[in-house]
Amino acid sequence: MGFFYVTERESASETGIRAAGAIARVGYLARIAEWERLTTARTPKGLEIAALLLFMESNVGRDIEDDDMDFWEALGKETGFIVRSEPLDPPHDSEEGLNPIWAVPGLGGQARALLREKTKLMILTRDNGGGLANPQGEPIEDVTLDEFRSIWKYGFLLRSFEEFFWDSYEPEPFNPDRV
Repeated sequence: MGFFYVTERESASETGIRAAGAIARVGYLARIAEWERLTTARTPKGLEIAALLLFMESNVGRDIEDDDMDFWEALGKETGFIVRSEPLDPPHDSEEGLNPIWAVPGLGGQARALLREKTKLMILTRDNGGGLANPQGEPIEDVTLDEFRSIWKYGFLLRSFEEFFWDSYEPEPFNPDRV
């Protein structure tokens, strides 16, 4: 689901979609690990996170009411919008946009970018011609490395934004199909 929200594509190869789903799940699980291991990751504070929370509450609520989406679809759509509209690795002091990769409490944007780069290597390999491939060696010709980076960020932020709504929606067990 997230791949299409982030890339705004209507189609992609099955190999590309499977690899993108795996990378989104790694980003999602990275946020779970931050939440579980770092007390500071559970303490949202500051104007940036407050602005992000208001943005998400307003837009997800609007999508549910106006577009008749369920909560998870609306959350995925708005997460995809934020990933598309923000730079992949903005500096901490960026004054443009909501800067969610820095606003979400925890490790911070530089550490998350490093984690993204290291974990994507667990899923993506190079085929014999030097192009991207999945772990089975099947070529992925229709998804770029930057799109894979963005989809990791999508998974990470999707989990982060779920946390905003835990008072209204009971957290569900991890469902890989939702990412």
